Parts: sequence; C-alpha cells; structure tokens
Amino acid sequence: LRDATPDMLSRATLEPRIRSRAEHVIFENLRTQEGAEALANHDLAAFGALMYESHASLRDLYEVSCQELDLLVEIARKQPGVH
Repeated sequence: LRDATPDMLSRATLEPRIRSRAEHVIFENLRTQEGAEALANHDLAAFGALMYESHASLRDLYEVSCQELDLLVEIARKQPGVH
C-alpha cells in the first residue's frame, strides 16, 4: 500500500474491514510526509494535529487502540503546550 493513493482506494472493491485498514495506511503515509515537512518547518502545532489524526485513524479505521490510550490522548490534548 506504500504506493497506493486515495483515488486508487476510491476505485477499489474491498470488504469493509480491509477498506478501513487500507484507508488508514494510505492516509498515514500521507500524514507521515506532512509530519516530516511540519517538523522541518518547526511547526509543532501542525505536527501535533497530525499526531492526533493518526491516533484517531488507528482507533477508528485500524481498530488498534484501547480505552486507556484514548484517555491518555484526551488528557494530553487538554494540557497547555502539548501538541
């Protein structure tokens, strides 16, 4: 899936769980590239937003989170200076 694009995914015929997993991987690859750019530009707010998107994608599309991790992310989100 490294070379797959969102357009390719939209045209693919996949079972729903496989589609969700593929969607996570495809968009996570894009987030990783955007994250590298944000870090290169010293844009911690943008990088932090991408990390929150990554967690939501892991939780909702890849289904590999747990209540404890979700709680930690929500607590961190509310702390000043945590990106």
